[in-house]
Amino acid sequence: MYALIQFYIQLNATPQLSPHQPFLKVLAIKLVIFLSFWQSIAISVATSETIHIVEPNSVLAYPDIKVGIPSLLLCFEMACFAFLHLWAFPYKPYTPRNSNRGMDFHGHAKKQGGPMGILALWDAINLWDVVKGFGRGIRWLFVGVKKRERDHSSAGRQHQRETKEQRLVDDGGG
Repeated sequence: MYALIQFYIQLNATPQLSPHQPFLKVLAIKLVIFLSFWQSIAISVATSETIHIVEPNSVLAYPDIKVGIPSLLLCFEMACFAFLHLWAFPYKPYTPRNSNRGMDFHGHAKKQGGPMGILALWDAINLWDVVKGFGRGIRWLFVGVKKRERDHSSAGRQHQRETKEQRLVDDGGG
């Protein structure tokens, strides 16, 4: 939390960022993470075997309490956070009338990405990246076996395995 406060102080000190409300943007993201984390902790404590705050009954089974209630709460929370995000991250600065980049002489923005944005979508999907990633994964799986076995980072695990096997032999197999 201290680092987050320091980050906010640095952001607030820059006059170029103050019109963009950096604190509101950071707060909108961090609140989602913060409340989700503490909610999961609270539900884990409430359903723990030692405290017995919430117990399964004829209406609610254990999975309903452990999974269903947090999921339902998360849906309601995200609906509220959606409004906070709409306020923190407005779309208006990115509309063609408010953007100076790519304007023609009449103030109209030049369209990019092809008809209905299909070229932009095709560029975002980029199937060639998927094919290259799949190829690298297969290569790592089959060709990289030799390098993984010689890798010094796995040497510690090999030594632990050998030590455990030696102890079993010294103890008489048990």
